[in-house]
Amino acid sequence: MKLAVTLTEEASIKPLIDAGADVFILGIEGLTHRMNHTFDLKTLSNIVKQLKESGKEIYISINRIIHDEHIEILKHAIESIKDLELDGIIFTDLAVFMHAEKNDLTNKLIYAPETYSTHSYDIAFWRNENIKAVVLSREVLIEDIEKIAKKASLPILFYGHGYINMFHSRRPLIENFFKHTKDADPDTIKDRRNLTIVEEIRDEHYPIYQDYYGTHIFREKPRQSFTVIERLKNVLSVFVVDSILMDEKQFITAVKDYRKALDNTVTNELIEKYQNDYDEGFYFKRTQSVKGESL
Repeated sequence: MKLAVTLTEEASIKPLIDAGADVFILGIEGLTHRMNHTFDLKTLSNIVKQLKESGKEIYISINRIIHDEHIEILKHAIESIKDLELDGIIFTDLAVFMHAEKNDLTNKLIYAPETYSTHSYDIAFWRNENIKAVVLSREVLIEDIEKIAKKASLPILFYGHGYINMFHSRRPLIENFFKHTKDADPDTIKDRRNLTIVEEIRDEHYPIYQDYYGTHIFREKPRQSFTVIERLKNVLSVFVVDSILMDEKQFITAVKDYRKALDNTVTNELIEKYQNDYDEGFYFKRTQSVKGESL
């Protein structure tokens, strides 16, 4: 199983290589959301060359929903990156598939439909379309990850460490809130990553921010996978450590710890290290129930 990371800044490349990252996931300005930082095409090209010289794999993430006004931006991006030494293109919208197909990039595509990738039938469908791999949804139980992987006809990627997004709206909800309350200047709040929202009936503080793509809300605690990493490394092709909303030092330390866990065995010290500020996400928690069942 390869260890992948989402890149925040060029300065982190060497520390992440030293930490043991095998794969780097990069974002493109205007086409990638929910990353700490995205890059323009020129910078992207330079980073790809630098990573290739270090023998690392590179995935580009194009995960925004594509509307008519974004088609030309998408076409330009696909045509610009087709000659780069990329190993994968993570996509959500089928418009990306169509333009990648026109540029003979289908075999580099990695389908990542957020919450919809939850069974092996979709994987079989995309196998027939000759894409590279599929990203499983972050809400899938550990036992179901194992079952799906056994039947999978394509390699599986999984975002196993970091904050899990649970809500996205194109509406500028934070801006509208402060326009209504007049408690703060809405322009000073945009893209701030230190805000939380508290639900009235729960004592939990959910990270929230508003950016170019709208408003994003995340689960209160980031997920860790040290308690299940032995099971995951037997079934996954790529395990992703996601940097969104994380301090860069904290993020790089997590990558080092996963490298230790993958190369050796998980120690009680590692598990205890992430016990308080993280949780296990949905590995053992269903997100829905059948009538009559108890969670």
